[in-house]
Amino acid sequence: MSESSPLAAAADRLRAAYISGDPIRCGVEHHNFAADVSAYDGPAGVVISHLVASAAILYQLKSPVLERVLGNLARFPLEGEAPPLDDVRLVVEETPGVTFLSLLETLPTRAAGGQSAIGEVWRLAREGRRQAGSPLPPAVSAALANGDRAELLAAIEQLAPDEMEQTMRLLHDEGIVDAQSLANLQALRALGALVQLVAAATLDPDRDRTTLEKALADLEQGGWRLRSAIHRLWEGERDRDALTAELAGHEAALVLRALELVNRSVQ
Repeated sequence: MSESSPLAAAADRLRAAYISGDPIRCGVEHHNFAADVSAYDGPAGVVISHLVASAAILYQLKSPVLERVLGNLARFPLEGEAPPLDDVRLVVEETPGVTFLSLLETLPTRAAGGQSAIGEVWRLAREGRRQAGSPLPPAVSAALANGDRAELLAAIEQLAPDEMEQTMRLLHDEGIVDAQSLANLQALRALGALVQLVAAATLDPDRDRTTLEKALADLEQGGWRLRSAIHRLWEGERDRDALTAELAGHEAALVLRALELVNRSVQ
């Protein structure tokens, strides 16, 4: 590739990624190089090889960028078996400074070796499983598959704080949740103590609810319509659908979390 080639800059970025030693950056730049080759009507085999290299790296690293790469790889027919690792290496290492095979050997072994990783991403791209290979927690993936927004938010609310933040960023970047939903989830985290008190008051009818009633009234003024559902919970209602029928997703998530705590306590 000559220095005047329109792909020279893309090759320089890919080479620089390998010099940096950052495997995520290498995976992303293989993807970017494929996009540039495609934009200049380059050989499909070169595009596919760089996409496969990118996907194999990102798969081993469990990177959220993987889904975008798989989506672009899935645009090609992908007939037959996955390409041999050595064939992919020969194509992508045509760029001086690219040591794809050596990099693969240093990565975590989510799949047992480079060829297995290539086989797995080839399978995922062919099957078009958007959630397969995703770093999303299983309960979150299941809720997305079910199309149940209340279930989704309830699943997210139960995650550890760091995992919750990562999951919400991924969902926001994919356009699955909007900025308001993100704000609502952050509010749910702040309301964790309230959920505990609601559950405790449900289990102990004699417990003083004055402070809770005031908190619910304040929340209702702020747009959280929880009071009616929580009163029904206190009165003995345990049906999920009945409790959340009139609630928005973030409100339902809080009520369902309280219900879960109650159910756990009585088992």
